[in-house]
Amino acid sequence: MKSSFFIGFAALVAFDTSGQLGFKFAGEAVGPMYMDVAWFQQVFSEPAFYMTVCAYLGAFVVYMVLLKDVAVGPLFAASHAELVTVTLISARFFDEKFTLMQIAGCVLILGGVLLLGLSEHKEQSS
Repeated sequence: MKSSFFIGFAALVAFDTSGQLGFKFAGEAVGPMYMDVAWFQQVFSEPAFYMTVCAYLGAFVVYMVLLKDVAVGPLFAASHAELVTVTLISARFFDEKFTLMQIAGCVLILGGVLLLGLSEHKEQSS
């Protein structure tokens, strides 16, 4: 695999993680949703909202670029590694629980991403 894939993958995970954290920051700043103009004005005045939008636009661009060289299956699986990074960051900085079940889930996610990546690499080698 090209080293550009690993750089792209890291960028994809970073953008996806930033997007999820932006949701968290915006949600905490704005509070519960109300279907009124004042709530939407508050959302659009929140910097974390724009962080989220930019992060997902960045993730979209990186994903599209990576699709030129990587099969969609392994790339789609790899894009979900952000579940692990968000879980770890949330436990550390937002004092959210990090249970044994979550640790097992993170290991399974990373294992699945690794297996799909290895299977794709084997197919390209053959």
